[in-house]
Amino acid sequence: MNTKSISLLAACVLAASACSSSDGVTNDDSATTAPAVATAETTTTAPHTGRQEARNCEADESLTDDDGDGWGECVVNIVPVDEAAALSNATAAGLPAWVTTCGFPTEIKIGYSSSITCSVVNLDGSEGAWSFELSSDMTATPPAYVETKARPLNRTDCTATPPDGQFQKDSTAWTGQCLHFWAYVFQFDANTGPCSFLADYGSAAYRYSYKFSDAIIRVDGGGRCHLLAPVVEGDMIEIWAVATGVESYTTTIGGTNTYTVFELIDVTLYRHS
Repeated sequence: MNTKSISLLAACVLAASACSSSDGVTNDDSATTAPAVATAETTTTAPHTGRQEARNCEADESLTDDDGDGWGECVVNIVPVDEAAALSNATAAGLPAWVTTCGFPTEIKIGYSSSITCSVVNLDGSEGAWSFELSSDMTATPPAYVETKARPLNRTDCTATPPDGQFQKDSTAWTGQCLHFWAYVFQFDANTGPCSFLADYGSAAYRYSYKFSDAIIRVDGGGRCHLLAPVVEGDMIEIWAVATGVESYTTTIGGTNTYTVFELIDVTLYRHS
């Protein structure tokens, strides 16, 4: 190859184009260096453990991954309520052993407590509620009792017996008190109704109707109407009742009579008409 051919080849290489040598040979750059192939950059990501979310959970929560997806979920820490253990601990803290029905929740958050109420009806007819705090470990605070309904009155609550003259002069002085007295029933019919009657007041068990005072009373059976079943007009009875006030009514001749109203507690028949 002569000097001219060498110069021409160098120029072809520099220009990266097809050239012909002086001896008639064609040079094609397509047969030279192969084109570069681009390669994608790859990164490797570690499976998510949820540790980042652990810093976002509340103090009463835990990080779990129950579904196994690699992502943590914050779940409230709770425990189911063991009613038997709760009652046992409440009894040890002072709850009466006969109290066995309470409003327990199904679960309590760990580290927290729940207010428990046990409603009761007592043997004397009164009603109330015991209450205490139940912790998540099933321990109980000393229970406290609050009466929600007083027991019904009975004969032992009615001790005062106003004298005839004193009661006739001012029966309102006894309003709200439970009294023990006697009475002569002079009207107990369709006009008074089946659970109410009119009578003359007496401070003693008089044998005759005229012995009773002129102080008129009306006795209302209320919720104890069944106690009036054996009583009829003309009877003499012993009564325990609460004075509730004074009312008036118009007589058949146009006059007005005032009487004291009583709510019946108990009654017994001592002289039948």
